[in-house]
Amino acid sequence: MSKSQYCTQNNGDCSSCNLTNYGPDCANNLINGKKPRQRRKETFEQFAISQGIHNGPATLAALHQLRKEHKGSRWITIIELFKARGEVDALKETL
Repeated sequence: MSKSQYCTQNNGDCSSCNLTNYGPDCANNLINGKKPRQRRKETFEQFAISQGIHNGPATLAALHQLRKEHKGSRWITIIELFKARGEVDALKETL
C-alpha cells in the first residue's frame, strides 16, 4: 500500500495505524478493500433473548429500565448486570 501524503501517523502507513480498525483511514477513505463497520441489525430485546433472558413483558420492562439507568453501557454489560441482580434476589429469597 502506498503512503498517504495527508497522513501524520506511522509515517503514512495506514495499515499499521489504530485509526483504521473499522475500515476507513483518517480521511475516511477505504483502505485495503475493508468495508465500513456494519450497524447492529438486532434490537436490544432480541439480543437479550439470545443471551437467555426470558421474554415476558415484566422482565423486558425491568431490563429496559436498567438500560436507561446505565445509558451508554454495552448491551452485554447490561445483560450480565441484570442476570447478577436476579441471582442476588434469588439468594435473598432462600435466606
